[in-house]
Amino acid sequence: MNNMQAIRAATINAADLIGWKDKVGSRAPRKFDDIIALSEDPAQDATRLTNVGFVMRGGKIVQSVTPQFAIYIAVPVQRSALL
Repeated sequence: MNNMQAIRAATINAADLIGWKDKVGSRAPRKFDDIIALSEDPAQDATRLTNVGFVMRGGKIVQSVTPQFAIYIAVPVQRSALL
């Protein structure tokens, strides 16, 4: 499994598995999504998902770790994974 396949397995595929693909797992209108900002590209190395710049939930930043970052990818994450 490559890095993007692992990211999909943790997001959209997991949402499909629990029967919530129409509610979570990807960014789309009328779906719940959280966004994480990363300083490095997780497509190159999925472990970079552990270095999160900020978490946005409901359009508001709820966790800010570092003031400077570049957004390489927006990955919807399960809310329970952030708690």
